[in-house]
Amino acid sequence: MGDILHALPAVASLKCGFPGARLTWIVESRWAPLVEGNPFVDRVVCCAGEALAGLLRSWRDLRPKNYDLAVDFRV
Repeated sequence: MGDILHALPAVASLKCGFPGARLTWIVESRWAPLVEGNPFVDRVVCCAGEALAGLLRSWRDLRPKNYDLAVDFRV
């Protein structure tokens, strides 16, 4: 939860700096309510933990889209 809260200002800055950008946030299902409805996030993809089936579902959901950049704020 802390990682999400700390990343929110950065996401707002990204969207304000690049208003045409479409931002997708990948998040565990239990934390999705923290980012759903955020005006700076265009799409929320829920990842079902670290189980292989959940990761594969997330991968299939993300793969058809074209992304220019991925940022991991947990580092």
